[in-house]
Amino acid sequence: MRKIFVLLAAAVVVLGLFSPAEAARKKSFGVSLSPTPSGTQKTYNDTSLDLSSAHGEAHGRTTIRGRVKGGKVVGKKVQVYATNMHSASRTRTSLGSARIGKGGVFTKAFKPANGHAGTYKIEVVKSAGGGRKAKVKTFSIRVYEWVSLSSFYQPAASTGSVTVADKEQTGSGTNPNERWSTAYALTGDSTAVFSFAGYRCMRFNLKLALSQVSRVGDASYQVSQPGRGIMAGALTKGGAYAEPTRAQSENIDPNAPFTVSVTDAEAGADARTILGLPKVACMWPYKVAAAPY
Repeated sequence: MRKIFVLLAAAVVVLGLFSPAEAARKKSFGVSLSPTPSGTQKTYNDTSLDLSSAHGEAHGRTTIRGRVKGGKVVGKKVQVYATNMHSASRTRTSLGSARIGKGGVFTKAFKPANGHAGTYKIEVVKSAGGGRKAKVKTFSIRVYEWVSLSSFYQPAASTGSVTVADKEQTGSGTNPNERWSTAYALTGDSTAVFSFAGYRCMRFNLKLALSQVSRVGDASYQVSQPGRGIMAGALTKGGAYAEPTRAQSENIDPNAPFTVSVTDAEAGADARTILGLPKVACMWPYKVAAAPY
């Protein structure tokens, strides 16, 4: 009986009642990404983009590049989609199609607009055809944007004297790079508190220096979050400003208060410390919407 069934099935294939591809399980296309998505290569398949980079527009875009295998694919197309997983709607947006060229290679540009930070789910879709099943390849790209810490300042939690001091001169007294467009003056023993919980912030940057009008020539500072210090040191009037290393800038808890504290040892006068260009790199910038998390 088994032999009869096998012979009948073979006869049906020969007669063309169903194709060999349908008689056997269909294979799917092979879709791979080349190079492997990682880091900030600034060429292909970057996984970290900076929309507000001072280094130029290239840091806010990448090219999705991959290869399709399986049958005659040259001249065919893949569809590419992006979904911002940190947006309220999580709308799946088409980036358009990409033609498959020699060697099965395809490329598609990806450049999110300013104000559209987040973690993007990228999907490369090769539709079914030629007796093969469809294939979807996915990976993620983190897109962040630097925003001023001034938007997250918490006056009620801050102590001492913290006032606006935009463009106040520090350092040698003549260098324009030592006065900053956004700045705070912390006078005497003072602490400025910021809270960016819910905005998926992953890095910070700032500059600290004594003002040229400081009545005291020395002060110490500490940048911290509850239970741990991030950076600390001493400042001297006329000296260089302090700023975090790359490792320090990435050493933050995105959901904890962020504090900058300064002290001086003088009893009769107060040091005037300038906190310049404080900012954080977030994947849900404050200017897009209120924190959803």
